[in-house]
Amino acid sequence: MQKLRTEAEEEKKPNPYDTASLLSFVFYGWLTPLIKLGSKRPLEFEDVYQTPASLRSSVVFELFQSVWDKEQESNSGSGANNLGWMLVRCNMRPLLLSAVAFFLFAIVSLLQPYFIVKILEYVANGEVNFFGVTSGILISLGLVVMSFVGIVSFSVGFTQIQEVGFRTRNILIAKIFNKSLNISSCTRNERTTGDIVTLMSADTERYWVCVLLCNWLWLSPSIIGISLILLIVEFGLAAVIVTVVVGIWFLAFSRSSSLVGYYRAKIVKLTGERVKLMNEALQGIRVIKLYSWERPTVERIEQIRKQETDLMMRYQLTKMFNTVS
Repeated sequence: MQKLRTEAEEEKKPNPYDTASLLSFVFYGWLTPLIKLGSKRPLEFEDVYQTPASLRSSVVFELFQSVWDKEQESNSGSGANNLGWMLVRCNMRPLLLSAVAFFLFAIVSLLQPYFIVKILEYVANGEVNFFGVTSGILISLGLVVMSFVGIVSFSVGFTQIQEVGFRTRNILIAKIFNKSLNISSCTRNERTTGDIVTLMSADTERYWVCVLLCNWLWLSPSIIGISLILLIVEFGLAAVIVTVVVGIWFLAFSRSSSLVGYYRAKIVKLTGERVKLMNEALQGIRVIKLYSWERPTVERIEQIRKQETDLMMRYQLTKMFNTVS
C-alpha cells in the first residue's frame, strides 16, 4: 500500500508519544505541552502532532501484510483464513498490557471495600487490626494508594485497548480498499459500491467496538462471580437473594444485548441500500432529470433514511440501557 501522507502532514511536529518515557506514557506527560498551548490560544493545524508511528496506516498495514503472507505460506492451498488470530498477532503487546492493567484494576476494585470497612471500624471503635496493621492512618494511606493504582491501571488499559482498536480498524479499511481494487469483474457485479463502503465504515466499526469490549468479556464475569462468592461468605444465605436478582438482571442484559446486535445488523443493511441508491442516482442523474424522476427518487431515499434513523434511535436507546445497567 502506498503512503498517502501529504506535505502538510509531513510538516507537522513529531509526536512525542513515540519517544515518551514510562512515566510520561502512564501519566500522559507527552501531551502536556499541547494542553498548555491550547490553554493559551486556539490550536492551529501546525500545532497538532503527527500521527504516532505505531498508529499510521502504512505502518500497521505493512505489519499485517507480513503476517498475512506468512499465514498464506504456512497454509498453502487454503490461504490466510484466520483473520482474528492475525489481528491478535499484530497487536499482541498492547493486548497483553491492557489485559494486565485491567486485571490490576479488578483486584483493586475487589479489595477497596475491605479497606473502607476497616477504616469505619477504626472510626467507630478506635481499634483495628487489618493483616497486622493497627494504625488507621496506614490503612487510609493504603486505600489511597490502591485507589491511585486502580485509576492508573484502568487509564493505561483503556489507552492500550483504544490503540488496538485504531490499529485494527486501519488494517481492515486498508485491506478492504486494496481488495476492492483487485477484484475481478464478475465479483464486482456481485458487490456494489454501497456494499464496499458499508464494509469499510460500518463493519469495521463493529470490530472497533468488539476490541474495546474484549477485556470485559472475561473481566465482568470474574468480578461478578467473585463478588457474589464474597457476599455469600460475609452474609450467608441472605446473599442468595442478591444472586437471584443478579441472575434476572443478567437475563435482561443478555436480551438487550441481542437486540443491539439485531438493530445494528438491520442498520447496516439499510445503510448499504441507501448508499447504493444514492450512488445509482448520482451516476444516472441525467436520466433522472430527463424523465423527471427527481421526486420519486428523493422520496425513496428519504423513506430508507427514515427507516434507518428510526432503527438508529432504537439502537441507541437499547445501547444506553446496556451502558447504564
